[in-house]
Amino acid sequence: MTILILAGVTASSGVIVADAISAVAPDTYLSSEVMIKDDENNNVTYGGDKTIYEHLETKADSPTISGAYSVIKLAKNRFKAPVVSDTTNNDNYILRSDVDVTSDPNNYLIKLYYKEIPAAGIDVKVPFVVHTLKMSNDSSFPISDKTYDNQGNILSNGSDLTLKYVLANPVLFIRETNKVVSEKIVSETDNTLTKEVPGILINTFGGSSAGTSTVDNRTFKVSIKLPDDYKFDDTFDYSNDSDSNVWKYDAKNNTASYTNAPNSDGTHTWNWVSLPVTAKVGAKVNEKEKIEGKITVVGNDTDVISNSSSTIKLEKKKVVYVPGEAGKGFVAYEGDNSTNNTITSDTKKLKLSGSLYATGNFLNGGTATSKMSEYVDKIVDEPQSDIDVSNLYNDDKAKSTINNGDYSIYNQISLKGKVSADTKADVEKNTVTVEYTDGTTEVIRNLNASSDVYNFNLDSKIVKRVTLKFDNPVHVTDTDGYNLSVDLSGSMTESTAKKIVNSDYLKISVKNNVTVYYDNPNGSQRLSTYQANTPVKKKVPSVTNTNRDWASVDTGDMLPGGTVNASASYEVKNIESLQDKDKVLKNGKMFFLVDTGVKLGDPSKIDGLTNVQVDYNYKNTGKTAIYGDITNGDLSSSSENTTELNYTIPLTNTNALDKGNHDFEAYLVFDNNGLDSYNLNEIKKSGNFETANLDNYQSNTNWDIDNHNLYDSTENHEAFLGEHETFSFTPSAALTATSLVEQGTNSDNWVEDTGKIASKPGNDFTYLLKTSNYSMNQDFNNVDVIDVLPMVGDKYITDSTKNRGSEFSVGLKQAVQDVPKGYHITYSTDTPKNEYADNQSANWSNSVIDWSKVTMVRLQADSGTTLAHDKSVSVKINVITPKNIDYKTDLVTNNTYAVSGKTIDLKSVLVESNKAVIRTVGVDQVVGTGSMQINKTDAADANKHLAGASFKITSYDGTVKTGTTNKSGVLDVTDLTAGTYKVIETQAPTGYQLDSTEQVVEITTNKTSNVMFLDRREVVIPKTGSLKIIKVAEQDKTKKLAGAHFNIVDENGKTQQAITNSDGEINLDNLTTGNYEVTETQAPIGYTLNSTNNRVTVTNDQTTTLMISNKLTDKPVIPANPIVPGKDIPTKSTVVVQKNDKGKLPQTGEQIISDYTLLIFMILTSIAGAWMLYQYRIEKH
Repeated sequence: MTILILAGVTASSGVIVADAISAVAPDTYLSSEVMIKDDENNNVTYGGDKTIYEHLETKADSPTISGAYSVIKLAKNRFKAPVVSDTTNNDNYILRSDVDVTSDPNNYLIKLYYKEIPAAGIDVKVPFVVHTLKMSNDSSFPISDKTYDNQGNILSNGSDLTLKYVLANPVLFIRETNKVVSEKIVSETDNTLTKEVPGILINTFGGSSAGTSTVDNRTFKVSIKLPDDYKFDDTFDYSNDSDSNVWKYDAKNNTASYTNAPNSDGTHTWNWVSLPVTAKVGAKVNEKEKIEGKITVVGNDTDVISNSSSTIKLEKKKVVYVPGEAGKGFVAYEGDNSTNNTITSDTKKLKLSGSLYATGNFLNGGTATSKMSEYVDKIVDEPQSDIDVSNLYNDDKAKSTINNGDYSIYNQISLKGKVSADTKADVEKNTVTVEYTDGTTEVIRNLNASSDVYNFNLDSKIVKRVTLKFDNPVHVTDTDGYNLSVDLSGSMTESTAKKIVNSDYLKISVKNNVTVYYDNPNGSQRLSTYQANTPVKKKVPSVTNTNRDWASVDTGDMLPGGTVNASASYEVKNIESLQDKDKVLKNGKMFFLVDTGVKLGDPSKIDGLTNVQVDYNYKNTGKTAIYGDITNGDLSSSSENTTELNYTIPLTNTNALDKGNHDFEAYLVFDNNGLDSYNLNEIKKSGNFETANLDNYQSNTNWDIDNHNLYDSTENHEAFLGEHETFSFTPSAALTATSLVEQGTNSDNWVEDTGKIASKPGNDFTYLLKTSNYSMNQDFNNVDVIDVLPMVGDKYITDSTKNRGSEFSVGLKQAVQDVPKGYHITYSTDTPKNEYADNQSANWSNSVIDWSKVTMVRLQADSGTTLAHDKSVSVKINVITPKNIDYKTDLVTNNTYAVSGKTIDLKSVLVESNKAVIRTVGVDQVVGTGSMQINKTDAADANKHLAGASFKITSYDGTVKTGTTNKSGVLDVTDLTAGTYKVIETQAPTGYQLDSTEQVVEITTNKTSNVMFLDRREVVIPKTGSLKIIKVAEQDKTKKLAGAHFNIVDENGKTQQAITNSDGEINLDNLTTGNYEVTETQAPIGYTLNSTNNRVTVTNDQTTTLMISNKLTDKPVIPANPIVPGKDIPTKSTVVVQKNDKGKLPQTGEQIISDYTLLIFMILTSIAGAWMLYQYRIEKH
């Protein structure tokens, strides 16, 4: 077929263009093929999905092609019908896609319509998903394609792809086998068996290997080759293991085998299969022998699919003698099923059954070779023990007791055991005594160990005690575990059963005691007591998952614009068993939590839910919550049988969804307080899924209750969580722009929409601009990102005809941090234009004076920087919300950015990101209040509370409150609007230093926030000064007088004594500031005493000077103790501190006048006086 190639015609003309008319063959300029990823194979799982790619490639010299489209054929007898969401609609080269399921009777047709294919080479891969049917394992799944021009001429014949199933290829496992044999049958000479040992079980398993399909219509054969010392045990009793009754034995080859045929759907069922063997006489003991096995296909024993080997070993152990120990198994049940311990409001009678064990080798640590070292004398059963009751199934301890005895009506008894022939004769000689609560007794003689059940208590009396005593104590010699027991059975009294049924309790524990008396070989007797108990449960409502596989998706692959239907299924049981119908589960809701970038799809696809809503960034988790009311919200119609609940929502995507795997979680919530009937606060601790019956899923550790805090803890609402499910997202094979936002600057909680965050003026937000190249093998140069910051009335960057919808502006907070290597950042304060190219021509600079004036931020690749395929580049922009907008209403602002780039063939690509949404919530519409308590304590003593501390409390809007702590060191501040406050201490208590730390306190509605301030004591440095006393002559003030004595008294009465020095001065330093009295106590020689009481004040760091004068005496005075000049007059002022304690030692620096010093002073003074008198007379004469 030929096609026309014309030149110069645009894409809208719908023709192919070239420079001249020529006839060319298909695949000359363009080739197409269906293919899979390079790292995948063409295998597909049974009935599974597969992502396929339509690969379109043009030659380097090809012309521009318009109106081309590809057609992919899927055989209807091999594939499910595709839908449009299985194909991508967001690829750079895809105009649209259609699915045709009717025109071709044999095939489904997927049609991909391309935009203009430019001249020069391109290489494009467009993904789509196919869904295979469940077929036999030899089926193939062909996919073909062709590409046409707009006239229907073939541009490319395409290339076919065939998918195929992976065969099961099971793997064989053989467990290592060990068997303990008695030393009696082991030869002491060569350590071999002297007697055959049958019933040795070798455990085998065949199963599919990981990652392969379970479909394979071949019939497999499992063969086990036995060692020579072993043979197949054809006498084995399979009554307890019917799955193992499949073996065929080939005695000639000593090989056992069985076959595994496929089920009707081609799958295989594999179980653990036990192979019974017998160890022959002469088999080696304590040596391992090899077992070999293989899996083949029936009819082809030489082609081995899997082989395995293991060992078998006989072990000889000596018998261990252990003391006997009592034990008992005890059950209470309804009807004829002994495992049915659940009762209902209709229960009238409970049966009882117990086995009393006289030898408990395993209870006390014995082994299979243990023997009792004692003799059983008698076995005593006492059923009348307490009946404990509790409210929850997970309570370890009983809450109370509703009955003390009087519940057992035993009426059957039997004696069981594995004993030797000699022991059996002794066992048969016994006496059974039955004691009833009415005081009567019943005696049974020689209860036979092998006889049938013996019936007694024909009058249905209440049994108090049952005693079995052997005529001669019995020594049980068999070594196979619990080997002697008394079995008792009967029923519970109707009155006791009625008490249990009519009680408010959910769990009942019925108890029973057994005592065994043992005679020891040394002649003494010992007893062992054991208390058994059986649980009885009341049937209660429960909501559970369905067979543990309750969360599912209809496809594991999501494409851009495609849909994944997420479903959750639950089972409701026993609603009718509620005695109080007000406790029924009401107001059911379903919560689906998904990653940011996932959104609700076509609402018509929602199943089982009404009033569906979407909350972005739910409770600041970064998840999007999609939730609604369940259509059967009140589960009051559920009967005793199971009711199944199914809910489905369609999920689609935006550019904000990352490539790779994503989870969704589903919660079923009942929004009523009736659940308190089951005390769910206690159930929450166990981490289980059901409302009341918690025993079924203890091992499922992935379950929890209210894992994402769907309701606040102050509300009595509960949510039930099951396991999540995963799907994979494959982005368009193109340049992709993703815009995300987080509150703050370092939370790392990136979302597409902040959701209902109560933003305040001046809140910080951070935008993340992530540009990704998801093309298969195409790089981009000249990457140029322009983010036009949100402003009121803004437009989309690449389509100015559409409003971006921002209701308030944001400002840039600071320069962009952490610029990617190979890129640079610039800023513009220009008014943004309507066209992207015009914004490229704006004034851009990397230097900004006022960040709040920035309107656009730009990230450009440096010269030589390439954004390679499957790589991304990101940048963070810190912004701040304005303080002048109306926060009493809900507002929204939307950020997008545009990015351009060029392919290697210089084709330009321009895309715009999704919207990153910041929302504000009307925080002032409903104003809650709380309170604050400020505590002031001593930093060194937490128990010392300080009064008199003053504080200033400032709210986020600038409102100020003040207060002072009371005598308890507490300041209560009430009626505070919920929000953030700053608290600072403005005045410290007396004697303490101010704590200047500012503390930030969050006030929550109806709650009191506590804040503590610690103050340290002030370090008091005493203030001191100096005092100088100058002694002068009255008639000549320049004459300084030595030897004058003074007393200096401070405000506290403390006295110091001092004497003027040779310069007539007294200098006193380091005196505590304050008032002093200075009094002369002895005048200098020749002068009269000045008794004036002088008051003086000493000030800090100052020297206070006091001058005191004396008059000459009229007559010369001859002192009793004359002073010798140069000797007795001190050169420095002498200070004497008046002694208050006789034994007090002088302090450092003090000069104390002793008695001897005074005596010498007086003698010298007399001599000096005599000498002066002598001179005076000579001068006079």
